[in-house]
Amino acid sequence: CIGEPSTGKSHLAQIVSDRMPKVLKTVVSSGSTKVGLTGAVTKNEVTKQFEAESGAIPMADGGFHITDEIDKPAQDSSSDILSAFNEPLSDKKVTLNKANIHTELSADVSEYAIGNPKKRRFDKHQEKYEQNPIENADLNSRFPIKLAVEDNTPNQSNKDNKEFLEREEAKARKVIN
Repeated sequence: CIGEPSTGKSHLAQIVSDRMPKVLKTVVSSGSTKVGLTGAVTKNEVTKQFEAESGAIPMADGGFHITDEIDKPAQDSSSDILSAFNEPLSDKKVTLNKANIHTELSADVSEYAIGNPKKRRFDKHQEKYEQNPIENADLNSRFPIKLAVEDNTPNQSNKDNKEFLEREEAKARKVIN
């Protein structure tokens, strides 16, 4: 779901979260890592044995994984965090190969990713699909449904805006139900 700031993208995600039995939310930021999304091999300090640890996506196995701020790493060309989504969204698994651990973690998830357009707001002179912040074609193909949410709130008083937003929320709930 790509949309301008303050257009209710996160609110739509909250509706999904409220309606689904298993949901894990992640906010991608400059401190996020591929390991945090997929998993890691760590050494247990007590047993001194290596162990596989699930990241956010495998932890959401069998449910929904909601990623907020998906546009942030897309803006940083040095970041490979978006590549973390390829294997789980295409193969429904995460492969870990490190130390003496060679395993696959199940990651059968439905992904709902939220972000802003490339330039934060949609350029009216350019097609919305061209303003997707995720330029990686492989990753884009993992999202069969793409939503563009544009700020077109009427210029009304605060009371009228609140009523307008409540009507729009009711419409959105009907579509999801």
